[in-house]
Amino acid sequence: MSSPMDRERTAFHPGEIAVQDRAHGSRPDWRRAVSRVFRDTMPDQHRAFFESQSVLFLALLDRTGRVWATPVFGPPGFVRSPDARTLRVNAFPALRDELALDMAAGVKIGVLGLELHSRRRNRMNGGIVKTG
Repeated sequence: MSSPMDRERTAFHPGEIAVQDRAHGSRPDWRRAVSRVFRDTMPDQHRAFFESQSVLFLALLDRTGRVWATPVFGPPGFVRSPDARTLRVNAFPALRDELALDMAAGVKIGVLGLELHSRRRNRMNGGIVKTG
């Protein structure tokens, strides 16, 4: 039997859902509460934050399917957000070739920006549209 919750779009994979369901027991509303922080667009403050960074950390798979977190460096402004659904990164990640990172169009990517002095961080998941 499926419930409306089962048909909701979720950012969680099935294993994570199972663990959280066990942890929250009789509070099945946890998914709804947590999902409010997930959006399919970036607020202006997040866009400005990413654009101000000189390093981002990217989560990518290599060509064998292993996950890697690798930095990408540039002067502030090397990342641009022309609209609320797009980040353009004008640099390539460190060790891209050595790690054989898969950066083909359509590949999923995780992005993390950290502001060390304030401990602020923003995370974004998306897909690569094009490389080059």
